[in-house]
Amino acid sequence: MNDHPPPLPDEDTLVIPKGWRRRIHPRRGGSPGPKITIDADAEKTVHLRLEQGRVQVETALLHDGTDPELVKHARAYLADEPDPLGAAVVAEAASWGTPRETAVEFVDAWTQVHGLPFAACAVLEWYGLERGTNASHRPDHVKFAPVSARWSHSFDVPDGAARVRALLAAAAQEDYDAAVERLAGLRRIPRQRLLAAFLVPTRQDWVAECCANPPEERARIPLLTSLGAAEQVEILGSWMRVTLPDAFHPEVLNSLAEGVGVACTPLMADALGRMMDSAPRRKALLEVLSVLPSDEAFAALVARRDDRPQVNAALAKAMDRFPVRAMRELAAAGATELLDEHVQHHRELATAALPVLPGEARAQVERILGTTARVRVAGPDELPSLLVEPPWARAEKKPKPLVIDGLTVPDLREVRWADGERERWWWWERRLPQPREWAGGVEHHDYRWDAVPQRAPMKVWEERVAALAAKQFTSGRSQLGVLTMAPDTLVRPLLADFELDDRNGSAPRDPEEWLKVVLARFELDALHIALTYARKRPGPVGELLVPFLDAEVATVMADWLSRVKTARKHATAWFARHGGDAARLLVPSALGKRGKQRTAAEFALHHLAREIGRDAVVEAARTHGEAAAQAVGQLLQKDQASLTPPKLPKLPAWADPATLPQVLRHGRESALPDTAVALPDTAVAHVLTILALSTPEKPDPGIEIVREACDAASLAAFVSALFERWHGHGEAAADAWALTALGWFGDDEAARRLAPLIHTWPGHGGHAKAVKGVNVLARIGSESALTLLDGVARRAKFAALQGEAYQKLHEVADRMQLSTAQLSDRLVPRLGLDPDGSMELDFGPRRFTVGFDEQLRPFVMHQDGTRLKALPKPGAKDDPELAPAAHATFGRLKKEVRTIAADQLRRLEWAMVTGRTWQLAEFRRHLVEHPLVWHLVRRLVWLADGSAFRLAEDRTFADVNDETLTPPEAAHIRLAHPVLLGDALTEWAETFADYEIIQPFPQLARPVFALAEEERSGRLARFEGRVVPVGALLGLERRGWERGMPEDGGVEPRIFRPFRGGSVVIDLDPGIYSGSVQALPDQRLVSITYDGELDPVSASEILADLTHLTEGAQ
Repeated sequence: MNDHPPPLPDEDTLVIPKGWRRRIHPRRGGSPGPKITIDADAEKTVHLRLEQGRVQVETALLHDGTDPELVKHARAYLADEPDPLGAAVVAEAASWGTPRETAVEFVDAWTQVHGLPFAACAVLEWYGLERGTNASHRPDHVKFAPVSARWSHSFDVPDGAARVRALLAAAAQEDYDAAVERLAGLRRIPRQRLLAAFLVPTRQDWVAECCANPPEERARIPLLTSLGAAEQVEILGSWMRVTLPDAFHPEVLNSLAEGVGVACTPLMADALGRMMDSAPRRKALLEVLSVLPSDEAFAALVARRDDRPQVNAALAKAMDRFPVRAMRELAAAGATELLDEHVQHHRELATAALPVLPGEARAQVERILGTTARVRVAGPDELPSLLVEPPWARAEKKPKPLVIDGLTVPDLREVRWADGERERWWWWERRLPQPREWAGGVEHHDYRWDAVPQRAPMKVWEERVAALAAKQFTSGRSQLGVLTMAPDTLVRPLLADFELDDRNGSAPRDPEEWLKVVLARFELDALHIALTYARKRPGPVGELLVPFLDAEVATVMADWLSRVKTARKHATAWFARHGGDAARLLVPSALGKRGKQRTAAEFALHHLAREIGRDAVVEAARTHGEAAAQAVGQLLQKDQASLTPPKLPKLPAWADPATLPQVLRHGRESALPDTAVALPDTAVAHVLTILALSTPEKPDPGIEIVREACDAASLAAFVSALFERWHGHGEAAADAWALTALGWFGDDEAARRLAPLIHTWPGHGGHAKAVKGVNVLARIGSESALTLLDGVARRAKFAALQGEAYQKLHEVADRMQLSTAQLSDRLVPRLGLDPDGSMELDFGPRRFTVGFDEQLRPFVMHQDGTRLKALPKPGAKDDPELAPAAHATFGRLKKEVRTIAADQLRRLEWAMVTGRTWQLAEFRRHLVEHPLVWHLVRRLVWLADGSAFRLAEDRTFADVNDETLTPPEAAHIRLAHPVLLGDALTEWAETFADYEIIQPFPQLARPVFALAEEERSGRLARFEGRVVPVGALLGLERRGWERGMPEDGGVEPRIFRPFRGGSVVIDLDPGIYSGSVQALPDQRLVSITYDGELDPVSASEILADLTHLTEGAQ
C-alpha cells in the first residue's frame, strides 16, 4: 500500500482539450486556435483575381446605383492608397461568382501588404456593404447597407471574419490594440456591431451591448461564440438555447463552452435530448458535456448511457477527466458495474477520495475496495513461453541488409492495355459534362481517342488552350473540355503542368471518371496526373495505374501491396500484368539502403516469386548483373512476414488486466480456490495483445496456445467482460477486436448477449459491427449460437445483414457437409419441452400442461383435463416460488415460439413446393422426434419413396387405411403435394376430417392446376396482356419469385421464379422502378415464358400464383 496517497485532482476548472484547437473560434487570452500561416502567394492571387475581374469591378463603379462615396474610396484603393472601405468595395465587386475562400485570400493579402489592423477594418467595412442587383437578379453595383440590414450569412459568420478573429487572437499586442481602436469607429449599423464583437470578444462591453438587444435568429452564431460570462446566459433568457444549426458546428459549441463555462450545461443537456438522432450534432454535444466540470453535465451523460454507444464513449472520457466526480455520480445513479470497474482502475485514488465522498457513495466505494479475493497467480515456469516473453517483448537486432550500390532502374515505360480496356475507359468521354456550345453537333460516340474531331476553328482552339495554360478557366468542365476535345498538337504540351482547378464544382466529383478519358487519350503523357490523384485516393483511383509499366508506378504498387489494404487488389492486378518486368524495376530498391522503399520492394519480390516462380524473379534480377541475381535469391529465402511485422496495438485503458476477471490455467478447477492458478497480469496483457492482433481472416497463432493453456470457462468469462467493457465505452471501431474475441473464446451465454445487439446495430449506423457479430456467432459454432445466427438470417430487419448471415450459414453448412436446409433442421430449439412435445407448469398445489395447436400457438390444460383460455396468474394458495417461476417460463415460451412458428411453417410449405427430401434417419431425428416440430409434421401427409403416410399419435407411420407403413432405411421422405396424391387425395382428406386434424397450411385442400396442352411449349399466353398492381407483383416474392436486375434508369423489366431445371419469366411494361416501387403503379404482363421442363408440382404452384395475380385484372 502506498503510504502517500495521490492528491485529489482539480475537477472544478474547465480545461480546454488540445483537440479543440482545430474546432474553436479562438479569443485572446483563451485556448489557442488552429495554427494559421498567411499564404505567401496571397498578394499574387488577389492581384490575378482583380485582373480577371477588372471588367466586373469597373462596371460596378460606373453603375448609377453605386454610392459615389464608395466609388471615391474604391478609386483610392485601386490607386494604392491604404483605404479599408475602398478595399472592401473592390473585394465585394470582384468576388461575385467566386467561391467563399476568396474572402480568405483577400484577408491574407491585406494583412501582407497593409497589416492586420487594416485587414480587420476592411472585413468590418465589407460587412457594412451590400450588393445591388439588376432585373435578372445578378449583382451589378455596390451600396451601403441600411441600418435595418439583416445578417446576410445565415447561421454562420461572414467569409474571412473567422480568419481575422484567429489572427487577432494570436497577434502582437501592438497590432491587437491598434485593430481594436480602429474597429471602434466603424461600428455603424447593428450587424457591424455584432461582427465587431465577434472579431474581438475581449471587448465584453460590445458583447453586452449585443446581449441587450439580441440579434435575429440567423445571426445567433457570432453572438454565441463571443459570450464571455455566465450572467450573459441569464440576460439572454429564452433566446439562449442551442438550435439545430448551432449544434451542427462543433466550433460554435466549443467556443460557447469556453466563454461561459458550466453555465451552458443545461443548454447542452437539453439539446442532446432533442438531437440524439443527428450523428454530427450528437457527437459535438457529447464532446462538450464530457469536458464541462459540473455534476449536472456528468449526470446527463450517465442518464443517457444506454441510449447510444457514443454516449458511453463520452462518459468514459468524462470518467477519465473527473475520476472523483465519477465515483460520486455513478454511485448516485446506481451504475454499479461502471462504478466497480472505475474504482478497481483507480484504487489508490478511490482510497484517497473516501473522506470527500458522500455517505452512500463512500459505502459503495469501500465495498468495492474490500473485494480483493483473487486466486494465486502462476509463476513463469507454469506458463507457455509466449505468455512470459512474447516476440514483441524481445528486442531483436535486425541483421545488416545486403546492399549492392550502383544499380540503376531500367528505362521501362510502356502501356499494356487489356482487351477492350482502352475502349471502355474512352467510353466515359460521352459522360463528361462538357460545355454544350463546344460540341459542334458531333455525337460523343462517333469517334475514338485517336480521331477526335475538330469541332471549332483552329483559332478558337488556340484561344481556349491559351486560356487553359494561363489558368483563366474557373470551370472544371471547361478545363476538361479542352483536355478531351482540343487538337492533340495543341493540348498535349500542357499535360506536364496540368492541374484541375474546379472552383465551381462542375467537373465529376470522382476524378477516376475523367481520368479514364484523359489516360485513354494521352497514355504515358498523362500518367503523372493519375499518380497525383492515386496517392491521395488509392482505393478508387489505383485501378487506373494498372496498365502502366513505369518505375514510379512500381514503387507505388510495392508500397500499396505491403501497406495499403484498400489498394492491395490494384497492386496485385498490376504485378499480375507486368510480372518479370515489374521485378526488374524493383530490384534496385530491394538491394538499396534500408528504409520503407526497400522493405516494400522486398515484399513485392516475395509476392512475385509466389505468382511467377522464384526462378523467374531471380532471372529478372540477372539483368542487373550476377551479383544482383544472387542477392535477390538470398532475399527470397527470408520469411516475407518478417518484412512487415504487425504493428502492436495500443490497448485501451478499459482493458486493464487488474480489473478484468482472472484467466485460470487449463485443468484447474475454478470452483476450488485452493488449487486454482491464474495468469499474472503481465501474461493477461500478452493475451490482450494476441486478441488485438487477431482478425477473423487471420487469427494470431497465439490464439491456439492460449486456448490450450487456459481454462475454457474462465476464458469465456474474460472475453465476455472484455466485450462488455468495449460496449460500455462506446464501441470504438479501433477496439472492435474485443467483439471478435468472443468468437475465439466465447460461449453460449456470450452468443445470447450478442444476438440482440446484432439486430439493432444497423439501425444506428453499425452495419460493420453487426457483420462482425455474425462472424462471431458462426465462429462460436455451438448449436445455440448457430440458432441465433439462423434467427438473424430469417428475421433481421436489414436486408444487407440478412444476406451476410445467410452467407455465413452457407459457409457453416459447407464446413459440416450439410445443405443450409439440413443445417436449419438442426437449429430448431427444443425450448425445454418434454419428449412428447408438452411442458408441465408446476404452481405447487396446481399443475398445468402446455400443448400446441396447428399453428404452434401454445395452449394450457388444467390437471383435470380442461382446456383453459389462458394460464391463470399465481394465487395466494400457490407456491410463492414455483408459481411465479412457472408463469414467467410460460411467458418466455410464448414469445420464443411466436418467431419459431412462422419460420417452421414457411420452411415446411416451401419444402413441399420445391420437393425437398429427407433421409429416413434425419426425418425421424429432426422432425418426428423433435418436441416442437412434431406438432406440425403429425398434421401433414408425407411420401416415402412414393408411398403416402401420416404420423400416428405413437409416431409410427400410417397409410390412408391406418395400416402401419414401414419404409426401408434407405427411403427418401418428402411432403406430399396434392398433385402427387392423385385419386388418393379424397381419401386422405376424409381421413383427416374423421380425426379432426387441422393442417398448419393448405395441403390437402390446396388448389391444383395443370398446364394446357398448348402451354407445354414454354409460353403461358393466357395470362399475358393483363394489367396488375405493382404491389401484387411484389407480393409474389413471398412465394419464391425474384425481381430482375435493374437496367436503364433503375427499372427492373422482369420478375422470375426458379424451379428445378429452369425458370419462368414475366416481362413487364413499364417495369418496377427500384428507387420507388410505387412510382410505376400499374404493370402489364407483356410475356410469360419458361425454359426447361415444368414438373407437375412446380406447374401447379406457378399457375396458382398467376391465377391469383390476375384475378380481376384488366
